[in-house]
Amino acid sequence: MTENLEIQHDVQLPEPEVAPAPATPTRKKVRWYHVAVLGVAVLVCAAAVGFSVSQSSDRDDATKARAAAQTALVSQRGETKRARERLADDRAEAKDALGKLAQVTTKLHELTDLASQEIDAVNAAHRIGTTTPDDVDAYNEQIRRANALLPVMEAKAEEIQALADQFRQDAEAQLAAMR
Repeated sequence: MTENLEIQHDVQLPEPEVAPAPATPTRKKVRWYHVAVLGVAVLVCAAAVGFSVSQSSDRDDATKARAAAQTALVSQRGETKRARERLADDRAEAKDALGKLAQVTTKLHELTDLASQEIDAVNAAHRIGTTTPDDVDAYNEQIRRANALLPVMEAKAEEIQALADQFRQDAEAQLAAMR
């Protein structure tokens, strides 16, 4: 028998490759609540950005206001310091003026005392002249005493005038310095 025996081998032939068919995307439908949630998310995000910008602006305004307030405070402290210095100077000047004025009033009291003594001497001479006109020596003594006080009174009056002139000049100089 001649048969042709064919030997069969298990040979597997490769299957022809079939290109996968392009997948057709399956379209899912967008539901209304997805759109609503997305809209709410956008609104929340916009509100957050707006709030952040507003707070940043408020912070910047507050920073500027604080800087302006600090500048004003420094300026005010400087003005206060200068005012205190002027006040101290004014007080010192007033103290000096009071000292000079005290000298004038002291001299005026001394002049008043001398005038009172002179008046007493003249009154005593008048009394002697009217009550005992024959006591010429006592009368002359009272007149000498009154006459001796006159140059002293004139010297006091000149001292007072000099102090008053100096006081006036100082006051005019202060007024001129303030202009």
